Amino acid sequence: MILSVFSAACGFLGATGDVVVSWPAGGLPIYKGANPPSWEVRWLNSSGTVSKRVIGSTQGSFVLELPKESSLVVMAAPVTAEYAGLYHVRPAGAVVGVDSPLPETLQLSWEDGFSAQFLLSLVDAGVPLYTINQRRFAASARERSGNRPWNLDERRLRVDIAERKLRTYSFRLLEEFTVEVALPEGIWYPQFPLDPPLISNQIGWRGVLPMGVWHFANPIGTRTATISVDGGGRVFLQIVD
Repeated sequence: MILSVFSAACGFLGATGDVVVSWPAGGLPIYKGANPPSWEVRWLNSSGTVSKRVIGSTQGSFVLELPKESSLVVMAAPVTAEYAGLYHVRPAGAVVGVDSPLPETLQLSWEDGFSAQFLLSLVDAGVPLYTINQRRFAASARERSGNRPWNLDERRLRVDIAERKLRTYSFRLLEEFTVEVALPEGIWYPQFPLDPPLISNQIGWRGVLPMGVWHFANPIGTRTATISVDGGGRVFLQIVD
């Protein structure tokens, strides 16, 4: 197996260590358990900015060279370019705070993809991560959401961080509604690989969705569906072939 090494220690004078990072277990349901052809990997480097690479799935692992006393925030988003519109599979990720030793090996998980992407988006916006306990952030996102972190109210989290009042209760689930959607018959896969697919029949689909905009994909014809649920539980559906 060939491992590519990506240095994240630009200009760092102290000791560094290599972290062997592996893709999440189980593959993607939309690919019948296989991995996508490639992943877009983003991680926090020692300069306090975000590095990015596209890595093929045939490479079973990759190596990050990092300062030993540093945060480790890394995410890998499956590249699913064959699906039109706004459908993108949610990233896998890992968050290891500066208060924990740098691991030698690390397997990305779907559950921590939300936290990794959220924290890296703060870095992109110029927010220093030392103001947040990253390990506790990821743990709270998992625990408060029941391992469904993409159903958290992201806006509330950003407001509380901006106002410097991030607490456990900042991690609030979006309001859910029972909805009926005229979804074409078939199996529609959500963006979060751990969520069950929507299985619709000739009259559509009925079930529970949180408030927000949600994207689904049907491998037959690579169709995508966007379901929007407003604050009153009203639904808007768009299909893209």
